[in-house]
Amino acid sequence: MSQRTHPTRRPTVPAAEEILGGYFPVLDHGFVALVDYMGTDDSVERAARVSYGYGTRKVSATRGLIRYLRRHLHTTPSEMVEFKFHCAMPMFVARQWIRHRTACLAEGTEVYFDLPGAEARGRRQLYKLPIEEIWRRFQPTRNRRPDKQRNPFFRRDRVKRMKLRQIDEDTLAFQHTRVVDVYRNGVKPVFRMVLEDGKSIEATADHRFLFAGGWDTLRGA
Repeated sequence: MSQRTHPTRRPTVPAAEEILGGYFPVLDHGFVALVDYMGTDDSVERAARVSYGYGTRKVSATRGLIRYLRRHLHTTPSEMVEFKFHCAMPMFVARQWIRHRTACLAEGTEVYFDLPGAEARGRRQLYKLPIEEIWRRFQPTRNRRPDKQRNPFFRRDRVKRMKLRQIDEDTLAFQHTRVVDVYRNGVKPVFRMVLEDGKSIEATADHRFLFAGGWDTLRGA
């Protein structure tokens, strides 16, 4: 088949064109590649300004509009842009990605943060929050005087900046990550798993745990 170049009317992004079709290794055997994409920042802007024309023509103004939309959780215009990826990952990661998108934790589950102020003084100070409280902090606040409230998501932004503790499965050492988003997953039956030392863990049947033999659900254990 002969290869011929043709002009395109589709909007393109130079940064995306540069990595299109390239494979980037992830850890030992994984990879991620951008296979195709549709839309640009202008597509988001058009959707946001659809009621009064094409929109701004300055890149800085477009960037400011998109940042405003994301800051106030106006995510519908962002759906005008799509990406298609080719990814390789362990099976349990794929299942978590498809089923829960990022994570699935009970509302009563507590997660631990390292306070940055204590780290600056050369020591660690733990701060724990239940998932339910984190979800509440991700919701907008309501001020009696809206004109005095610049950012109704200041509590969410504060949580996003906090250093969340997680454990490295290979080294079993603590490291840091950050909370990206919190989802409600409905009401499910909760079971109690009692360990040999008498400690117990309450979780749903499909919650995954890392056992000595690998990952498994509470139902499978």
